[in-house]
Amino acid sequence: MIEWLIGAAVFGLVGELFGASRSKSSSPSPKSILITQPQSGLNLNLAKHEKPETEWNSTRFRQLAAELAWLNNPPQFPAACLTPAILCEAAKYSDYLRQQLARTETGIEDTTQLERIAEFLKNPKEARERAINAHLDRELARWEQFLDQVESKPLTLEQRRAVLSDEDATLVLAGAGSKKTSVITAKAAHLLKSGIRSVDEILPLAYGKDAANEVAVRMGRACDEPVKAWTFHALAYHITGSVEGTKPPLAAHAGESDA
Repeated sequence: MIEWLIGAAVFGLVGELFGASRSKSSSPSPKSILITQPQSGLNLNLAKHEKPETEWNSTRFRQLAAELAWLNNPPQFPAACLTPAILCEAAKYSDYLRQQLARTETGIEDTTQLERIAEFLKNPKEARERAINAHLDRELARWEQFLDQVESKPLTLEQRRAVLSDEDATLVLAGAGSKKTSVITAKAAHLLKSGIRSVDEILPLAYGKDAANEVAVRMGRACDEPVKAWTFHALAYHITGSVEGTKPPLAAHAGESDA
C-alpha cells in the first residue's frame, strides 16, 4: 500500500486558529474514502465564559460583517490559514458576543448586517461548512472534465472532494484498492494546473522504491512535468547529508528492491 505526503507547503501543520483534532472512526470499507479535516476553530467552546481581549463595539461588529462576506463567497478554499482573524475571534467568543451584540445593535443601522452577524454567532461551524460546500460545488463543476480524465477512470464524488479540498491539513483514510494513489496523483496535478502550488512545493513520499517510482511516473504524466518522489528513508538520508555535510554508511540490505 502506498503511503504518501504532500509537503508542508500543502499539507502542513494545522493552524492553531482551527483547533485541529481528529475524531475516532471505524475503519473505512475497502472502496470508501474518509476525509478527516481539522475541526473548525469557528466552533471552539474553550472560551465559552470568557471575554475577548479586544473591545467589541458597533465598529468592531461592522468589521465582522464585512469579513462575513468573504466567508459567504470565498474566492478559494476557506482553509484555516486563510480565514480572517476577526472571524476566528468571533467564533471563539460567540456566546459572549451574542450578548454584546444585543447591547450594541442600536449602533448598527444596517439590519442585514445585524442578521448576518447574529446568524454567524449562532453556529460558526455551520457557517464555515456551508462556505466549504459552496466552494466545492463550484470547483466540482469547473474541474469536471479534468477529474474525468486525469486517471484511467473518472474519479468518484468522494475522490473529487478529496482532490479539491485544500485545507491546511487533510487526512484521507481508505482501504486497499480504494484508489488512494489516484487521488494523490490527481491532487498534485490539480494543485499545479490551478496555480495553487509549484512543482517544487510538491513532496510525494512512499515506503518502498517501487512505490515511489510508480508515484513519480503517474504524477509526472498527470502534471505534464517531472515530479520527484522519495522513499521516507531516502529523504531522511538526503536531509542528513545536506545538514551534516556527509552521509552515514548504509546497511548491506539497503540496496534491496523493497528497501
